[in-house]
Amino acid sequence: MAGRILKSDIDEVRARVNLGDVIGDYVSLKSAGVGSLKGLCPFHDERSPSFHVRPQVGMYHCFGCGEGGDVYTFLQKMDHVTFAEAVERMAAKVGYTLHYEDGGSAAQESGNRARLLAANRAAGSSSWSASRPRARIPAGASWASAASTVRPPRTSAWGSRPRAGTS
Repeated sequence: MAGRILKSDIDEVRARVNLGDVIGDYVSLKSAGVGSLKGLCPFHDERSPSFHVRPQVGMYHCFGCGEGGDVYTFLQKMDHVTFAEAVERMAAKVGYTLHYEDGGSAAQESGNRARLLAANRAAGSSSWSASRPRARIPAGASWASAASTVRPPRTSAWGSRPRAGTS
């Protein structure tokens, strides 16, 4: 596993990324004055925009729910990724090569997320219907005749038995 990302690289990627463009991929933003954008908050339901983004400062804040932070915080909350994955995504987006404390230059996909993604790929390649047993019908019988022999339980919709004389 690669080491921690250098703080200087984290700050450099944060400076190169346009926060308005990143959040604009998730939220429809409109101009709200000089150097400010606003839109509907993706973290709670609302009708009037209270989610403000200031790309020059590199921060966002929602006055409705109080959520706020920088580009990494936004990606962590929206995409459910770790801090390191958020930094790596933004570095790839701006074309910046990250450096790690242990001297590595590229992060290896590790952790629970990578194992879950691999498990999902493996599960998607197998056919579930081919592995399950098929129902057997006696020779000469049809599905209709097999289904007609099954009788529904004698209960009402409420779970009790119907009154005598009705059915």
